[in-house]
Amino acid sequence: MTTEEKIEKIRNLMVEKDLDGVLLRKRRSFSWLTNGKSNYIMTNIELGVADLLIFRDRVYCITTKMEFARIQEEELTDLECEWITPEWYEGHNGALSSLCQGKTIGMDVCPQTIPNTVGIDLSQELAELTYVLNMNEINRYRWLSRKVAQALESTCRRIEPGMTEFEIQALLAVNVASLGIQTQVLLVATDRRIYQYRHPIPTEKKLDRYAMVVLCGEKWGLVANATRFVHFGALPEELQEKKAQIGRDRLGFQFGYSPWRTY
Repeated sequence: MTTEEKIEKIRNLMVEKDLDGVLLRKRRSFSWLTNGKSNYIMTNIELGVADLLIFRDRVYCITTKMEFARIQEEELTDLECEWITPEWYEGHNGALSSLCQGKTIGMDVCPQTIPNTVGIDLSQELAELTYVLNMNEINRYRWLSRKVAQALESTCRRIEPGMTEFEIQALLAVNVASLGIQTQVLLVATDRRIYQYRHPIPTEKKLDRYAMVVLCGEKWGLVANATRFVHFGALPEELQEKKAQIGRDRLGFQFGYSPWRTY
């Protein structure tokens, strides 16, 4: 599905909801519409630095003068749009308020964040447009899933007793960064910490026998999640049973899953 086809889907949603336009501010929305392009600088927030405002007859991109060249030359080369480029200290809200004045706008963010604008929260409806992946997105997601798994497994093969959780974290971070994959979540726990905490961030604790490494990796607006365990020495009976149970669960999932079905 091309960007133009996705814009048409948004315009159909505008007609259905009787809207004058739709504003996309979230990183995931931008990546979906542009087939994997990026509009972020900071990776720990939802919003990007380039907003897309879609009307029935045109598309605007609002970004600061500071970011304009990169967004135009590297991210939106295939999108025909009009550019609004305020100074960095002015922010986007003034330009957005002016463009949306007197109009009803659907948004992927809380409408109250844009002053003097009549907005409707379309977060759920817009997210639902992204749920079914096209073949290009499926191929990207397969690549990303393989690389996340390979990065984890490569890291696990280099883990040694005596390493701190911070050192294990560093090994994995290098593996994924070299592939252009952003780390959304990276968890490491060793020994008893695996059982004590659901989401154990890395610490200076040293590995004795048992390690868990978790990665949520993002690329092209897609996220792949995986977990791997490493144990040195013979598996205790408790872990042997857990391993067998995971195998049974995985087998049941594979037999119960049908491709192209929505769950």
